[in-house]
Amino acid sequence: SCSNSHFFMSQRKKKMSLRMAQEDLDSSVQSLMQLAQAHFSSQALYMAVQLGIPDIISDEVKTVSEIASKLEGKPNQEALLRTMRLLCSVGVFMEHSLPTEGQSVETAFSLSPAGVLLQTTTESS
Repeated sequence: SCSNSHFFMSQRKKKMSLRMAQEDLDSSVQSLMQLAQAHFSSQALYMAVQLGIPDIISDEVKTVSEIASKLEGKPNQEALLRTMRLLCSVGVFMEHSLPTEGQSVETAFSLSPAGVLLQTTTESS
């Protein structure tokens, strides 16, 4: 019976070891993915600052169409929406859902505290 308990203990340790190894692997994969995708965030941030989006939003909540109307040319609003959402995920902007006529909502954005620092029209920049 002593050898049976030893067998079950070693099986339990193997399972725990495999579980820990899987958690380590999952964590490592997540870290590598974040590192590999970091350039998307930095390029999106560069684009937003170059276009003056933090200044356009200012201290208001603005829809994608309102932001796009202040940009030169005719920006792709779907691409702008995706870029804004990416920058929300890294803490530059905050996303809001504004009710419209009927039961639909429109996506809008405001500056996060980090986003305020990107304005060129504030005293703190």
